[in-house]
Formats: sequence, C-alpha cells, structure tokens
Amino acid sequence: MNQKNDNSVLKNSNNASYNEEHPPQKPQRRQSVLSKAISEHKEDDVDEVPLLPPSKGLTTAEAEELLAKYGRNELPEKKTPSWLIFVRNLWGPMPFALWVAIIIEFALENWPDGAILLVIQLANATIGWYETIKAGDAVAALKNSLKPVATVHRDGVWQQLDAALLVPGDLVKLASGSAVPADCSINEGVIDVDEAALTGESLPVTMGTDHMPKMGSNVVRGEVDGTVQYTGQNTFFGKTAVLLQSVESDLGNIHVILSRVMVVLTSFSFTLCLICFIYLMVKFKETFRRSLQFAVVVLVVSIPIALEIVVTTTLAVGSKKLSRHKIIVTKLTAIEMMSGVNMLCSDKTGTLTLNKMEIQDQCFTFEKGYDLRSVLVLAALAAKWREP
Repeated sequence: MNQKNDNSVLKNSNNASYNEEHPPQKPQRRQSVLSKAISEHKEDDVDEVPLLPPSKGLTTAEAEELLAKYGRNELPEKKTPSWLIFVRNLWGPMPFALWVAIIIEFALENWPDGAILLVIQLANATIGWYETIKAGDAVAALKNSLKPVATVHRDGVWQQLDAALLVPGDLVKLASGSAVPADCSINEGVIDVDEAALTGESLPVTMGTDHMPKMGSNVVRGEVDGTVQYTGQNTFFGKTAVLLQSVESDLGNIHVILSRVMVVLTSFSFTLCLICFIYLMVKFKETFRRSLQFAVVVLVVSIPIALEIVVTTTLAVGSKKLSRHKIIVTKLTAIEMMSGVNMLCSDKTGTLTLNKMEIQDQCFTFEKGYDLRSVLVLAALAAKWREP
C-alpha cells in the first residue's frame, strides 16, 4: 500500500516537473495571411523606427520641408509611357508582316505603294494609341475626383487638405465616416475602425493609443486626434502595392487567343506568298521583280492588319463608357475577363459587397434533411462573437 502511494507521489512529482518545463500553451486564434502581415509590419516598425510623439500640428514651412523629404502621400503607381504604348502598336505578328511588305516595296523602288503601306501602319498604331490614352485619361479624371480629403491642423488652425499633402508629424482628425488618410497613431481616446479592405474582417476593430489605424481603413465610430507616422509607399498599404506591382500582369485570354490566331495567319500568309512567288517564277517565267511584287500584294490582302488595333480600341471605348458610371478600369483586359464570368465568388467583404449581412426570407438550396431553421441555427453556432 505504501509502495503504491509512493509510486503515485513520484508520478505526480514527475508530472509537476514536466509541466514546469513545458507549460501548457493557450490556444491561438487562426490569423489570415494579411492580418499576420499587418501585425508583423507593426512590430517591425516599432522595433526599427521609433514612433513620433503626439503632434500638436505643423507649420506650412515644416510641412513643405518634410514633403520634399518623404514625398507625397500617394501609393506608387506603375505607368506606361505614352511613347511605349505607340511603339507596342507597331510590333507584333501583323505589323511585322506589314513592315516586311513596306521594306520590299521600298527596296523595289515602288515609292507610292511603300508610302501608302507606311501610312496604313502608322494610322493603325495612332488609332490604338489615341484610344488607349483617352481611356486612361478618363480613368485618371475619375480617380482625381475620388481623392480623399483630410482634416489637418496646420499653422494653428484646422483645415481641409488633400490627403496627398500629408507628412509624418501632421496632426489629423480621425472622425466617424472618414477614411484614415495615412498610417497614424492615436494621441488620446478610442475609435472603432473598419479594416475590411485590409483584413476582410466585417466587424469593426476598437483601437486606442496602443494601436495604429492604417491607410485604407475607415472610422465607423468615435472621434480622436492622430499623429501621422508613415505616408505613401512607407505605409503598410504602400508596401503591399509595391509587392503587387512586381507580379507580372496577365495579358488576358482574348490577347492570348489573338496572338495565336495572328501567328497562324501570318505563317499561312508567308507560306502562300512563297508558293505564289515560286509558281510565277517557274510556271509563267515571270521576272523576279514582278513575282516579288505580286507576292507582296498577296501578303497585304491575306492578313487582317488592324485586327489587334480594333480589339484594343473596342476595349478602350468600353473602359471610357464605364468611367462615366464611376467604374475604374485599371487594365483593359479586365473588361474581357469580367465579360466571361458566369459566377463570381469572393471572400473580400466590404470590397465587392456592402459589408452588411442580411437574412433572406427564402433559401433556394438545401441539403437533404435541412430546412431554413436548421441552417440558421448552424449559422449562428458557426458565427463569430465577441468574448467578454
């Protein structure tokens, strides 16, 4: 009996020593990749760059000096030069075939024919360039009309300024209904911030002096004064945009198909020209000059020279029409992609949705053995709730 008690005491002591060496870990909540990136970004910023103390506002001279140092509070945007857009319209399977015809005509000293083909080539490129630039201007005008405005304390007074002019150290007002113009620290007080655009979380997050509301989020409740800590590409949103720009953009399904079609048509046209050239030389004993001229004519009429330009122009016109309805099209290929969508499934709450949940009176699809009431019960059990 004593031996049994001794064994149990020894066992308990072993368990106690094990628990001391390996304390039980608290269960951790699952974090999304973006939420984890936000927390890491905050920790890195605090460790590497000390936060600015609560600001009482800057003067115009101080703000201009800091603006020259840190740059405008805008996200980096990769823009294609207009001359490069024009040059791209002069390169490709179809333009290449036309360049071959132009070179041959000028080599044979057929100046009028060569000049006509050159004008056609430049006209196609100019039309495509003009429509693309025009669509880009319409989108840029819409973006300028949607630029956020911040309430800033400058020169001792509160004033409305373009958020792009904010600099680190500015004192801003974060009020209900306003967007957070930059990564800011809260001087005093508490606000509720909607971070759906960053984390996808539909519920607002309560933030105080230990938190940092980030650019891209919105204040849904409360009003506090904040100090701007990071602006532009130094914000979390800006660093994310830089990473996204490093990803090669997709050409779109329609451009891939058009490229394949143009390669096939161009190959077929050159093959047909070669056959015609050899046939005229061998069968009809035509001169080299006349045989080559006829081959050039066959080359020009057998390919749809303006095929790609017409497609680009059509997409550009569609982008311009959408901008009238306050829809921003950042890439022309997005129009073609969306036109082929039958069902769109997205988990980005607040971006494509209203960020509000509604219960429908009728549910159209049920698994066998489930009805509306059972679905609502299961949904309530699976829903998130705030712990006290």
